[in-house]
Amino acid sequence: MYALKLIWWTTVAMAVFSLLAMTLLIVQRTWRNWHQQRDSRRRNRLQQLALLLLHYPERLAEMQKELRAGDRRLLLQVYDELLPKIRGEYADRLVSLMRILGLMDECLRQLRDRSWWIRSRACRALGSFRDPNVILALYRAVEDPVAAVRLEAARSLARIGAVRSVTELVRLVAPGNELPSLTVMDLFRSLGRKAVPELIQLMEGDAGLSAKIVAADAVGFIGDLSAVPALLHLYDHASLHLRMTAMESLGRLEDPRALPAVLLAMTDPSWEVRAQAAAAAGKIGAPESVPLLRQILRDEHWWVRYYAAEALFRIGEPGMAALREAAASEDPSAAEMAAGLLQEKGLAA
Repeated sequence: MYALKLIWWTTVAMAVFSLLAMTLLIVQRTWRNWHQQRDSRRRNRLQQLALLLLHYPERLAEMQKELRAGDRRLLLQVYDELLPKIRGEYADRLVSLMRILGLMDECLRQLRDRSWWIRSRACRALGSFRDPNVILALYRAVEDPVAAVRLEAARSLARIGAVRSVTELVRLVAPGNELPSLTVMDLFRSLGRKAVPELIQLMEGDAGLSAKIVAADAVGFIGDLSAVPALLHLYDHASLHLRMTAMESLGRLEDPRALPAVLLAMTDPSWEVRAQAAAAAGKIGAPESVPLLRQILRDEHWWVRYYAAEALFRIGEPGMAALREAAASEDPSAAEMAAGLLQEKGLAA
């Protein structure tokens, strides 16, 4: 009997506990939904006011009177949404408006927040304010323990042209031998020609693999031919990814000095490097590469054959002759690729 009562009371207690937990969840969700709807309505209102002030800045005093406690948090969201959509004078007005309304100070305060995503968002927003205090704070944020925060701080420093040392930036956001993310690579592509000397030093020095890949990629996008000699030393590097990156950049630079290294890279044991080397040969456009391109039209990998055919087409008449010859050959791989490209270009017989 005692055991049955114990089971019964345990069941009742569990039912009551489940009911209370469900009630708590419902109340919590209801409160969160109400809070989100309230914030959404207020954010829409703040956005309307911000857009109005872009056209009528003299009405700033009216907006300041309408601001409530806590609006800065929502203004930051409005700023994040609006700034990528506007350009020129209106973008400058929006930045000035948000500075006057205290958004810059709010972002500086948020850099000390415990939540890394709030610090990251603050770093992103601060990339529009070229202010000594902002630059100092962003340099502190580049030392943040969370990689995402460091990266956003570095991107903001790049946007406002406040990067002091490319080498130091690489050490903080692209350390070691891990492959850099596309976001990291895009950061260094945006640094411009003034960064090229340091990028060359990174390629030539004893920097880690990640730094060398970032540097080799950036100089190709920046388009500075002074980086060609440093890139040429990387064509036979032990890292597949670095060899690929070097070939991509040499192709973008289209410098004839790169031809010997490109020809050697077309015999690389990795098909990814052979493919990039073929593409680079086409961009350089040297007839001397035709014999080797014709040879790798028979490569076992489709992408190598594709880039070889594209390169032959770009080279002009010598390459076209090689394509026609390959299209009529008995090698099925070369014939299919050459004939397919000629047909695609409207040059099929």
